Amino acid sequence: MKKKTIIIIIAIIAAVVVLAVYLIRNKAEKQDTVDDEHPTDAVYDYAVRPADAYLVGLWREASNPLWFKAYYDDYADDGYYLGKEWQENEGVFEEDLSYHGNGWFKWKRDGNKMIEFHVLTMSKVLVPKRWNVIMKRCEEVDSKAINLTVDSLILTEQEYSKNQYHFARVEK
Repeated sequence: MKKKTIIIIIAIIAAVVVLAVYLIRNKAEKQDTVDDEHPTDAVYDYAVRPADAYLVGLWREASNPLWFKAYYDDYADDGYYLGKEWQENEGVFEEDLSYHGNGWFKWKRDGNKMIEFHVLTMSKVLVPKRWNVIMKRCEEVDSKAINLTVDSLILTEQEYSKNQYHFARVEK
């Protein structure tokens, strides 16, 4: 009887410790995923719906910090916006990209799916890349209020789910 009681007490203590670590870790990170919400979903007076404010900006890949993706709010057409990417470790820098040539793409996010149509300078053919998207945000506290901004972007290729890339927002 005494052995059973000790085992039960140890199991309860272990469960409490695991729960406490989990809660502390989540609170310390202050992150949660972004659902299909859009900060501009309210009524707007524009002829074109604004780009996804969570995604617009410059991003750097975690395992290859010389790989950059820039999502712009410049409207292309049919609900798509412009963006570009480059990898400095391959000798390609942002200033090397010709306007709307190699390295540029059109993008559109719909929920947790995103499609990019990449431009080729030598051809009018657009090369599609389909992504599953997970965006995480953290709470930034400023002097007046708490702002929620997306600071982590996880892109997984839809066709090759083993290809997953983690991007972090680059502050300029």
